[in-house]
Amino acid sequence: MPYSSRSPQRLLNRVFLLELLLILTLGGIAAWRGQDALLRAAVPVGAAGWLLALYALTRSDQSDWAPWRGVLLFAASWLIFPLFKAIRLFWIGTTYDAPLLALDRALWGGRSLPEHVFSWEAPWLSELLSAGYFAFYFVVLLPIAWAAVKRRTPEGQRFLQGIVLMYLVGFAGYLLVPAGGPYMAFPDAFPYPPQGGPMTAFLVGLVAQGITGMDVFPSLHSGVSVFVWGFFLSGGYRLATLLLTPVVAAIVIATVYLRYHYGIDVMAGILLAALVLWRVRASREKTAVEQGLPLNKSFAGKGVFPAQWAFTLLFPLRGLIFSARELIRRLDLRETMDVLEVGPGPGYFSIPLARALSRGRLVLADIQQEMLDRARRRIGRAAQKQPHGSFAAVDYHRCDGAAFPFADASFDRIVLVAVIGEVDRQAHYLREFHRLLRQGGVLSLTELAGDPDHLSIDALLALGAAGGFVPDGQFGGKWSHTVNLRKAPGA
Repeated sequence: MPYSSRSPQRLLNRVFLLELLLILTLGGIAAWRGQDALLRAAVPVGAAGWLLALYALTRSDQSDWAPWRGVLLFAASWLIFPLFKAIRLFWIGTTYDAPLLALDRALWGGRSLPEHVFSWEAPWLSELLSAGYFAFYFVVLLPIAWAAVKRRTPEGQRFLQGIVLMYLVGFAGYLLVPAGGPYMAFPDAFPYPPQGGPMTAFLVGLVAQGITGMDVFPSLHSGVSVFVWGFFLSGGYRLATLLLTPVVAAIVIATVYLRYHYGIDVMAGILLAALVLWRVRASREKTAVEQGLPLNKSFAGKGVFPAQWAFTLLFPLRGLIFSARELIRRLDLRETMDVLEVGPGPGYFSIPLARALSRGRLVLADIQQEMLDRARRRIGRAAQKQPHGSFAAVDYHRCDGAAFPFADASFDRIVLVAVIGEVDRQAHYLREFHRLLRQGGVLSLTELAGDPDHLSIDALLALGAAGGFVPDGQFGGKWSHTVNLRKAPGA
């Protein structure tokens, strides 16, 4: 099980428990020597949470308490967190705000990142970003509730383990690099609060109650939010990712805009999230290997694009980089042509292609059946909305690349967009494409900026020459480029 005592996570849980005990002890001593009744009350509450987590960690892996370990450690961390304020007041005389500000200014050209966004200040934006900053509680607590329900599954445990690691490292940063943040340490340089309305005023009051004076580096507000978003994105949870994306973006921007964090804090938090997500990815891959499942590429890695992330290929703004209209222009299509689209994914380009081939035929070939199924559903819905005779006949074939099940000289165009770089045996594919094209037919290879498998124009031309093609046109620039390769007469 993911919560087995043989797992390194058990050691991390124990280290985190000891770290929380240190914070509880230092904070408890400081709170009882001070006069703040709320901080004093936090001591027994935090101690109760810590004891529950301790009890869960000391039970056997077969007990009902074992799956609750991550949830209880998270709860204990939030209950103990207010004691950082007592630690700051009693134990810490000097903060690291000055070095953090100096480093941030060095990184951002003489002005810190919060200073760069001073010019953005507007009441409506303050209201929007204050709401986003407050949404952090929902971004964390709702997924924690989801993980609690899923606590007996590998995914639920992965999420909880990631959260525990985020807070373990983050709290260590608070203890080792205590800092209050721009507006608290440098009120003259960072006027606070920004102009806003009722939401801004509400957040200002909330922060005043919860600020500890040492919870800046790294920015867990940013880091934990990005971890949550990345976990659901990389796991293929489409709806959760779509809902989280604008909220997490607002949280990250708000931490700087509202003068709560330096840019270096945010960078450190996001880097921490990336490292923890790498650990999540390794765990998922290990499970896949144990279950005999194929290993697809990660969201930003090389290889066949995973079907569970197909929804990201349908993002409307993708057209700003390379649109279907531009693809059709580069293909010089006629409505009666027969076209093979290799690696169509969920059919982002397929529907416009089918409309352009109103009296022709479009064949989709993909190595992943799930991708073909998604494309079939989308194309079927689109075809129902088209007048009769204004949409191509569309066929679907799952092909492993060893051989395409079509007769010689079957197609006028073969289209690949951000696909050929993913192929291991590229020369073999080029020979197959040469066989499938009619005399004078065109193989069109498009590559997109940012794709880890991206091939240059020179590399595409070299592939074409080796496969018996002659160049027939180049298009594009910074964001995309297309090389058209023609099957020469008599070839």
